[in-house]
Amino acid sequence: FLGCPYTDEIDEAAVLNLLTNPGEIRLKILHWLFCRYDSELAEFLEPGSYSLGARNDSRLQRLLSAAHALCLCGSNDVELIKGTAPYNDQIEFVNRFLDLLCFKEKGYSLDSTLYTRPDMYNSQLNMLITQDGFLTMFDSCTNLLPRDIHMEVDNLKMKQRKTNKTQTLQDLLTLSETLSLDIQTSQQKLSALQKEMTLEGEDKDQEVLMMSHMLSTILKELWQLSDGFKQCYMSNIKQWCNKSPPELSQLGDTIQTVHGCLCNFKRLLSNMNEIRQTQTKINKLVKKEFTGFPVTIDEGSKEISESLQQCLSVLEETLHRCDSRFKSNQPTVLTV
Repeated sequence: FLGCPYTDEIDEAAVLNLLTNPGEIRLKILHWLFCRYDSELAEFLEPGSYSLGARNDSRLQRLLSAAHALCLCGSNDVELIKGTAPYNDQIEFVNRFLDLLCFKEKGYSLDSTLYTRPDMYNSQLNMLITQDGFLTMFDSCTNLLPRDIHMEVDNLKMKQRKTNKTQTLQDLLTLSETLSLDIQTSQQKLSALQKEMTLEGEDKDQEVLMMSHMLSTILKELWQLSDGFKQCYMSNIKQWCNKSPPELSQLGDTIQTVHGCLCNFKRLLSNMNEIRQTQTKINKLVKKEFTGFPVTIDEGSKEISESLQQCLSVLEETLHRCDSRFKSNQPTVLTV
């Protein structure tokens, strides 16, 4: 609380109670705040300058004059200085005074660059005023809807004026009945909500203060969660979100061609293996059928048999060089 000696080691609820209730401590706190704001006000509010007969009235009048000079209240708002004004008015008065004092404490004085470079700020104000929709704030009729929704409503009204015909009395009665039912439903919901949120008279301010503290705590926790997620994103996720896509090489077509050749060679070896197995079975059947019969092989048949034996030998060597998946379980020697 800006280092005020009258509020040391006091929680916020107690300080708020002191500032909103009449008493000597309230006047001392206001006197200290005015002196903290400006040294000339400290001389103006010096207790030694009060008359003995009207000490209290003169004190209140000088505090009121100081507050009126700072545009915090009117010239006749003595109740705000005493602490007997309505609660909301006192809260507004204290908040404005504290905002003004904090603004002064942060170093924003008349000697800042705001008054050393007026041309820059004049141009900024001109740019702000010329923005679209700025002058609508000074209209005599305030529109509560946003501009885009207001334009949609105006368009709908124009369409209705063009298309709608004159409504009959029965239509108007039907609309009024529907509207009355909607109002009754809304009133019932509002009454139920008021019953659920009923606060006792004496503890109302305390309940509101407690709810505001709870809301402040929840907002702080939410801010911590969002800040933690932001740090996690910046340290772990952002580098992957902004990573450039990989550049693919031109070897895809070549690898696909080689793979196709390997598949064809695999099928060729499988077919040759089937041919060899079939030839072996035929040889076994021939030997079995012609066992005990004299076999005479002419020279042409002998040459064919030798050439076939050579082909089978070459096939056997090729199969041995292949992968173990294509090796045959048949005998390693082929005979005719």
